[in-house]
Order: sequence, then C-alpha cells, then structure tokens
Amino acid sequence: MKVLVIKMSSLGDVVHSLPAVSDACASLDGVTLDWVVEKSFADIPALHPGVSRVYPVEFRRMRRNPLGIVRELMRVRTRARPEAYDLIIDAQGLIKSSLVGRAIGAPVAGLDEDSVRERLAAKTYAFSYPVDRGRHAIDRVRALFSAALGYQLPATAPDFAINGNAIKDRAVLLLHGTTWPSKHWPETYWGELADLIRGDGYRLLIPAGNEAEFARAKRLAAEGDEVIYGLSLSELVGCISGCAGSVCVDTGLGHLAAALGISQVALYGSTDPVLTGPIGRMQVVFADRELSCAPCLSRTCQLDDDKAGVYPPCYRPLTPVSVWQQLRIMMDESG
Repeated sequence: MKVLVIKMSSLGDVVHSLPAVSDACASLDGVTLDWVVEKSFADIPALHPGVSRVYPVEFRRMRRNPLGIVRELMRVRTRARPEAYDLIIDAQGLIKSSLVGRAIGAPVAGLDEDSVRERLAAKTYAFSYPVDRGRHAIDRVRALFSAALGYQLPATAPDFAINGNAIKDRAVLLLHGTTWPSKHWPETYWGELADLIRGDGYRLLIPAGNEAEFARAKRLAAEGDEVIYGLSLSELVGCISGCAGSVCVDTGLGHLAAALGISQVALYGSTDPVLTGPIGRMQVVFADRELSCAPCLSRTCQLDDDKAGVYPPCYRPLTPVSVWQQLRIMMDESG
C-alpha cells in the first residue's frame, strides 16, 4: 500500500506527526509512506526511517503570490501523481493542504467537519473521521492514521523514531525563540537561569533563528557558551541531541528536543500545553494557572502589569531557580 502524508508546517506540527508514521509502519506490512512538507522543514520527515520520499514545497514563500501557488501545486502534482498513491492522508486539515491532495489525484482521508481546522477542507475528502478536538495534537494525528488505514490505535507512548548524537555533552540548551510576544519568557529570567546553569559547571547552547533571536542569544551567552545561527534542521538535530538538558518556551525546537529524548522543562503561559505541549520521556511542563485568563491563546498579553519586570505576568511564578532545580533532577535521573 502506498500512502502520501500531507503535513507541511509548522515545525512542531511536523514533529507531532512522526509517531503516527511509526504506528503505521508497525501495524501494516508492506506500507510505503511518502510526505509533502514545506521545504524549510523537509529535514525532519526525512530523518524518520519509515518515510521513503519527501516532496518539499514552498507555499509559505508563495502566500502572497496566487500564480506562484498554482505553479507550486502543479510542480508537486507532476512529481507525486505518477506514484499512483492508494491513499492520501491530509494531516494538516487546511484548505491549502486539501488542494494539494486534490491536485495529486488519489483518494484523500482527513478529519471530519467537526474535527478539522478549516471546515471547508473536510468537504473535499473522500473519507473523513471524527477525532476529539480536546486531545493532544500528537494523539489526534495518530487517531486519524489508525482510522484512515484501518488498524487499531496502539496504546503505546508516541515513538518519534528519530535519533541524533548518542554522546551527551555537559551542555544545556536554551530554546528562547518563539513567535507570539505572549509566549516569550522574560529575558531577565533567561539571564538568571543562564547564570545558575553556568554556576553548576554547564555550558550553554543557544540557537537563534532570526536577527532578533541572535541578538538576544548574544546577550545571554558568556565565555564558553555557544550561539548557534544559520544551521539546517538536520545540523540542529545533531547539536540538540548531544545536550544534557533543555529549557524551552512554546516553540518548534522544543518539540524536536522532546522527540530526541532530551530532558526538558517547557515553559507555557498564553498557550495550552494540554493540546500542544511537548510529550515524551523526561518532559515536564511549567505553566501558571493561577491567573484566570491563562491560557488566553492570545498573541499579546491583555494585562497592563509588568511588576518587577516580569511580563507577561503568567510567567511570574515560573522562576529560574525552580526551572533549574527541576531540570537538574531530570538530568540526574537520566544519567
């Protein structure tokens, strides 16, 4: 059976779909799985041993160019249609991903109208399945695959099936970069945490994905630390997997670190870790739920309160000392 997976973005969403591929490979004899993904994230499905072929696309770059979108659709259709897929699984659930499935031409399976992200997408599917919106994103994709491919959903923990550097360095990863302003842990807290980590004899590995993150990473770094900028995702996998531990906010690299089995403390404020938090061995989520507005799911904090320079205020109880204490416990347990 030849199956094409459509999960194009974002990084965290792509990582969340890896366990579903592992389930399908373990449950079905002779299944072949290929994947359509944004070019910037193509390294991730390529790392999974169950993915045979990856089709990189660039719809994000073409988002304001209708003619470019049509050309991109035709390009992926030309490459994928001759493979004569038995089934396409649209794990993205968007109108643009449904258009990719229709362009390639095989029957498409996806979530039903009450479960999918964009209801119009479900109207285009040959097969649609209900999956509770209240389940974690990883569980939702696993459930979709099991329903579409006709096997029993495994009761096992998610298996991301990607590996990196097996040799652990005495380094701690600081995943400070994220998108929404409301998801940023205060830089003062990052600085205090960095001092605590170095004080216990660890060096810091601080990735940056853009100029603003690069400037912040340089402010946090000291002698012996390493700021990483401009690496590919496959190169980042090697760097991340060699770390002893990680602290992250709600960011795609945090999900990648979880998939690689790194001991990690994840810091959540405005977003809901129940739905999208990192899952895996040695993962702990810190989230303040004393404020009635958290998680607000808003890009910007609506509270005018920056007491003691800690803003957004939902991060105030998530102190550097408590974060480092928890991570040290997990790193000691993992050896």
